[in-house]
Amino acid sequence: MLLSMKTVNIYDAKTQFSKLVQMVQEGERIVIAKAGVPVADLTPHRETKPRVTFDVAKRDFKQPISDDQLMGDDPDIQTMFYGDR
Repeated sequence: MLLSMKTVNIYDAKTQFSKLVQMVQEGERIVIAKAGVPVADLTPHRETKPRVTFDVAKRDFKQPISDDQLMGDDPDIQTMFYGDR
């Protein structure tokens, strides 16, 4: 839960960084400004979930893949994609 928001200029952020990090840990949100214009937020770190990659995306396809290889020989699947031929 954020307690409050404080705006500091870049110079103060550099010279008081440890203090500002402590304030963030205590729930305060810090806005860093340049010439009075907000340019960055100092907020608590949030863990992100790792990205999922599928091995098929990593494969190097050297030969073209036919429609039959992708969808198999199931006539119902063929009909759904291509209709009655």
